[in-house]
Amino acid sequence: MLIQERFQVAQPVETVYRAITNVGEIGYCLAGVKDVRVINDSESEWKVEARVGAICQVIKLRGRITERAPGERVAFTAEGQHVFLTGDIQTEPNRGETVCSVTLDLTIQGPLAPLVNLIAKTTQRQLMNQTITNFRRKVEGLELIAPPPREHLLSRFFKWIRQRLSRVWAVHGTSRVRTGRPPE
Repeated sequence: MLIQERFQVAQPVETVYRAITNVGEIGYCLAGVKDVRVINDSESEWKVEARVGAICQVIKLRGRITERAPGERVAFTAEGQHVFLTGDIQTEPNRGETVCSVTLDLTIQGPLAPLVNLIAKTTQRQLMNQTITNFRRKVEGLELIAPPPREHLLSRFFKWIRQRLSRVWAVHGTSRVRTGRPPE
């Protein structure tokens, strides 16, 4: 799956490039990232939360910066179980700001690949927008915006049960429903 995006950041190229290559700091801007461990200036390990509907899986990735052209381009790869990613980020100056061009080529393998690819296509825009917003805010010195917390599937189920029971209690009276005794 090929993903391409172009956006502008209100900072000079040098600042943006420095942020892009600081994996330990900038990694948390990516939507879904739960942990980044920097091994050295080119290698890192990532834990990324991938959601497919109500199903959530944490994927461990081993990332590596494969090419650096200071102020212009960073290329990278990441590999994990059933996931392979290559990409690059190009930067160019524009009136004191920076235009970033991102290209990602994501390959998902394994038995669930067709389903994950289908769902990823529908959520990729939202995830990319959240990542770009986080990146801009980080580089511009603003606080990151955390995505709204997702309710756990069991929490949603129990909430649904409480709503249904409250309707029953309103119609039949609380004691009858809770104890199972017939009305007096």
